[in-house]
Amino acid sequence: MPTVRCTRCSEWHHQSCVIALDVEPLTYICARCQVSVNRVGWNSSESNHPLFWFLKERDAEQVGPDQEALDPRPPLLPYRYASLRNFVFALDTRFRKQGDLKDLEESIQYRREALELIPVSYRSRSESLDDFGCNLRTLFEHKGDLKNLEESIHYCREALELRPPLHPRRVLSLIDLGHALLAYYLQKGAFEDLEECIRYAQEALELTPPLHSHRSVSLHNLALMLQERFEQTGDSEDLEEGIRYHQEALELRPPSHPYRLFSLHNLGIALHMRFCQTGDIEDLDESIRCFQEVLELFPAPQAASVAQTNLAIALSTRFHSKGDIEDLDESIRCHQEALELRQT
Repeated sequence: MPTVRCTRCSEWHHQSCVIALDVEPLTYICARCQVSVNRVGWNSSESNHPLFWFLKERDAEQVGPDQEALDPRPPLLPYRYASLRNFVFALDTRFRKQGDLKDLEESIQYRREALELIPVSYRSRSESLDDFGCNLRTLFEHKGDLKNLEESIHYCREALELRPPLHPRRVLSLIDLGHALLAYYLQKGAFEDLEECIRYAQEALELTPPLHSHRSVSLHNLALMLQERFEQTGDSEDLEEGIRYHQEALELRPPSHPYRLFSLHNLGIALHMRFCQTGDIEDLDESIRCFQEVLELFPAPQAASVAQTNLAIALSTRFHSKGDIEDLDESIRCHQEALELRQT
């Protein structure tokens, strides 16, 4: 397990217990020593920290000589960045577990402060920018404020600029920026935003070979974007390519995979679209099987109501194609269940 030594008392600590594992532990001061540091002023050993001189120069520019003389200790300590990172990680975790928007909003507030602490050249800045952009997009999804989404795109772009083609985390920036741009396209309807989404998704897929941990995400995202472009242009090649990518993503997501239901649901929609184009009944049958499996995997009311509606539509389509009254009866039952779920 990685360890880190306090620069004041020289005591060793497990890194995962005291700071985030992805924070560069160039200088660490344990909680006990932080008390004395905060009491007596800036510790001399911290002047070796790469953030020290950045903060010192920045703060000198922001305050006058009289104010600086009154407070010889800089208001922001280098190890505050690590503390902020640990704090926002905890807030983000609780938000994912409990869904309280106050945690998300507080995390965004402190992430903004953390970004102000680090220079552009600092290695962790790109990750902070990307995480900040993702949180802003999540806030948009819950509150619908387009300014949050526009700010998310801005920070995701900045993160991508700091991750050139050979950067190991570039694919994550491509995925996150693509998500934000797709959401913006769905709000504003500008076709150039969709085209940009597709370019980023294609690059992300190129960076995720068959055994890459993010390949299923890259496949699924590109499939969705091509499917959206098909709806706008009617180009059947986009639909065919989207279905292939959906099917490949589904193969990488076995029944125990938490995202399998998304691949099933979107593949079901794409197959239904292709049936409407070609009349191939096998596509419609497979579409129905996809929606049925979604309901088996995820009976939660909100997701189930959408799947029930799509299953009802597909069953009704098959009734009109084959004339089986059982399909019509099942379609009506699914519509009724979807309505009941949306009342709760």
